Amino acid sequence: MAFFEQIGKKISDAGQGAAQQAKIFSEVAKLNSSISDKEKKINQLYISIGQAYYQQHKDEEGAFAQDKMQEITALTAEIAKCRDEICQVKGISKCPQCGGEVPRGSAFCSSCGAKVPQASEQGDAAAQEEHTCPNCHAHVSQGDQFCIQCGTKIETPKAPEA
Repeated sequence: MAFFEQIGKKISDAGQGAAQQAKIFSEVAKLNSSISDKEKKINQLYISIGQAYYQQHKDEEGAFAQDKMQEITALTAEIAKCRDEICQVKGISKCPQCGGEVPRGSAFCSSCGAKVPQASEQGDAAAQEEHTCPNCHAHVSQGDQFCIQCGTKIETPKAPEA
């Protein structure tokens, strides 16, 4: 019987050791998670400080990191241009009130109910009519020689001779 008692004691000790290791592992994981959360918050604060500095000094000559601020300004303009192109491709415009997506030709925003100006949309429609495939009427970028939808050759209008 002593043999079985010794085995039982060893199993009990091993179980207690495993439970202790699991408790340590759990506590370490909890602390590492807390550290990670705090590091993320610090990084957000760094970003916030950088954005505030940029807003305050972007137009100053000789400001600290002026080259990087000019690059940010250029990239911001490129992002705005890409967003405008996305709106054109999707056939939408942005609501001037809430920024929601509004199908072209809509008089009112479906998100906030604000009136959508029509003048800019008419200009967009006229510009799109100038650059459509004569076969399938898909939008064709200026300078394209073939339609990407149906493959039709795009004839570029000839400038009137003076």
